[in-house]
Amino acid sequence: MKHFISFIVGMIMTITTAYADYTLVVPSPKGTGTAIWGDVVAAELSKYLDERVNVVNIPGGKGNLGLETFNSKYKDDPKAIMLAHGGNANAWLIQDVKWSFKDWDPVMIQPYNITTTIAKDFDWMTERLDLADCSGCVPETLAWTMLKGWDSINFIRKMSAGDAKTAWLRGD
Repeated sequence: MKHFISFIVGMIMTITTAYADYTLVVPSPKGTGTAIWGDVVAAELSKYLDERVNVVNIPGGKGNLGLETFNSKYKDDPKAIMLAHGGNANAWLIQDVKWSFKDWDPVMIQPYNITTTIAKDFDWMTERLDLADCSGCVPETLAWTMLKGWDSINFIRKMSAGDAKTAWLRGD
């Protein structure tokens, strides 16, 4: 009887593993452009995989914590997918991180991944756009300047471009 119960439990575990959902690890908190992009990707992947794709948001370290978590916890799971983007590549290229893109196999390359949120009551015809100075904002900046011109953007900067370059060269 003991062997029979062990056999049944083993079969159930095998079947549930075979039918387990996919996991999409998103290295960003909910509500950000990357997280919104992850939700869209998960919904579309679900259609083609005929299985649910669950999004796991892991915030911290400008995406680095999510990538480290994927590398240590999920990389050997055949049903785990990591969502990464150009900003993550910057960390990999210039920082001492605990993961490498070389250790993973890409399954999809998407040419455009920027998603922006804007307040519902924003009047784009009369108001200036407050735009953070960030590497991922280039498409939005270009589109906005084509619509309204540079004077309609209020850049919010942490430091000047010269200061940022100097800090980068110093390794700050």
